[in-house]
Amino acid sequence: KDLHEFYEKAYRQDHKEVFTKYVNGVDTSETNKHLKGLWDWSGKRVLDLGCGLGVTAAQLAKLGAHVHGIDFSKTAIREASKQDQPNLTFSVGSLDDIKNSYDVIISLGTIEHMEDPLNAMKVFSEHINQDGHLVLTCPNLTNVKGLVLLTLYFLHDLRITLSDLHFISPTDMKSWCEESGPNFERWFSFD
Repeated sequence: KDLHEFYEKAYRQDHKEVFTKYVNGVDTSETNKHLKGLWDWSGKRVLDLGCGLGVTAAQLAKLGAHVHGIDFSKTAIREASKQDQPNLTFSVGSLDDIKNSYDVIISLGTIEHMEDPLNAMKVFSEHINQDGHLVLTCPNLTNVKGLVLLTLYFLHDLRITLSDLHFISPTDMKSWCEESGPNFERWFSFD
C-alpha cells in the first residue's frame, strides 16, 4: 500500500523530481536505446509491467510491436492512455493481473520493489511464449557507489532508496532465472 501511495504521489507531482534517472529534468537512462537494438520488434506481442507513463511501451509500439502496459498507478495509466497508437493499450493492474502470453515481457526498475522477486520470475515465465524474452532492469549495487550505500545500510540501518525492498545482484538474478524456468541466455548491465 505504501508503494502505491508513493507512486501515485510521484505521478501526481513532478515525477522528474522523484525518479533518479532524471538529472535536471532530462531522462539520462540508456534503457530505451538498448531496447531498440535488441531485435526486430515488428509484430511482437509485448507486455510492459510497471510501465509508468508508457514511454517505453509507446517507443516499442512505434517500432511495430503490439504492446500492453500495466501499472498500478491510476494516475500514470491515465496519462499513458493519452498516447494514440492502434497497437498500444494500457490497464491499471499488477503482476497478478497478467492474463495473456507474450513474446517479450519487460519490467524496468520494478523487481526490486516486489515482495517476492522469485515468485515474480515464476509468473513471468508462465506468460512468456516459447522462445520468448524477459527483459528486466534493476539497480546494480556491485560497484563503488553500491558498496558505500550497502555499508551505510548494514552498519547504520539507513534507507538507501525511497522504495526498494531488495538489493539485487547479478547472482540473485541468475539463481531466480534458474529456479523459475526462463533460460538465462545472456546478461548485460547498463544504466
